Amino acid sequence: MSDLLHGVFYNLKLLDKRLQELSPPAAHFQDIQKQDT
Repeated sequence: MSDLLHGVFYNLKLLDKRLQELSPPAAHFQDIQKQDT
């Protein structure tokens, strides 16, 4: 994998973490959906 792609994925992971921290209820809702399947 190229460094550029790796950097993009890394930034997406950080952004996802930040969004989950900002909206815990939304993250919790996603966890519930995962358990249902």
